[in-house]
Amino acid sequence: MKFINEVMTDIDIYCINTYGDIGNVASVLEKEEFKGPYMITEWGPNGHWESPKTRWGSSIEQTSTEKASVYQERYEKYIWGERNQCIGSFAFLWGQKQEYTSTWYGVFTEDGFPTEAIDALTLNWSGKYPENRSPSIDSVRMNNQIWSKNLILTPSQKLNFQVYSTDKNSDRLKYSWELYPESTDLKTGGDAENKPAIIPGKLKGKNKFEVTMKAPVIEGRYRLFVSVTDGKKVAYSNIPFYVQHELNGDGTVKKVQFIQQNLKSFNEE
Repeated sequence: MKFINEVMTDIDIYCINTYGDIGNVASVLEKEEFKGPYMITEWGPNGHWESPKTRWGSSIEQTSTEKASVYQERYEKYIWGERNQCIGSFAFLWGQKQEYTSTWYGVFTEDGFPTEAIDALTLNWSGKYPENRSPSIDSVRMNNQIWSKNLILTPSQKLNFQVYSTDKNSDRLKYSWELYPESTDLKTGGDAENKPAIIPGKLKGKNKFEVTMKAPVIEGRYRLFVSVTDGKKVAYSNIPFYVQHELNGDGTVKKVQFIQQNLKSFNEE
């Protein structure tokens, strides 16, 4: 900031990109005695690098409902609330992209449907919600209990997951569950990433509010996604989990459940 104040004196508007740290922007500028106008040129939910992580290092993504609350609160407090000096902002991302997950930053789905974030941004910009509101996700449960942050399964273990959702317009809701390996094509600076291939054949009842999942047989990191739609807008959530081979008492892998990754596919039962 000293460099900006003393050297870059021709800057008309100072542009700042920030996510979870947006609440500290105004105090930092005040401390550094920056008096000029500024914009928040990129902001949104908590970034994957600043979110809680599982024991194996997977970031835990906020649900679309949690993100909508974040978009509304951060705008009210840290953009509109600082309007004497903050002259505007750009919410990220007005579209959809694969970055860490396929849902982390986009306010639209891959199919172009608006998510709950659009409702919050509409309220921010117009002062009222749109007539048709997005569904909301109250919770996602595992065997009717809150799922563990560090969910570790054994190969082929079966679990039931339930998504509890509401719709303020009382629209009929449809559900979709999908299973993916955790993305390994991770880049920096927003560079393009490839979405991992879907894992078929492991979900029973994937178009219902409750799904039965049979864990993959290959050890590794995975993520279960669920989306809820009224046909016009979408709410979503996902659960990271780890498949770990069951061990014998002496620490060796039980042969009946040991499948070498280079010999077997994700589809093997």
